Amino acid sequence: MKYDDKQHQLEGVSLANQKKTLLHLLDDKVKQKMAGYQSLAQKSILLQMKCFDDYHRPLCWLHSDGWYRYYKHNRNRK
Repeated sequence: MKYDDKQHQLEGVSLANQKKTLLHLLDDKVKQKMAGYQSLAQKSILLQMKCFDDYHRPLCWLHSDGWYRYYKHNRNRK
């Protein structure tokens, strides 16, 4: 994965996922560094994926049957 400074997007990322990379939040200096250092772009995406997974996992659990079983089992405990 590499940042293309001329097209202002990541190479190797589909157009549908370009908006999800949140590049618009990055400073231009950071984008220029990403263009020169491929590993920086990769680490940025990896970090975003990890954050998404860390926040999404509890939401999935809350909306699953697991939350109800946990609540039912522990509601009278103090």
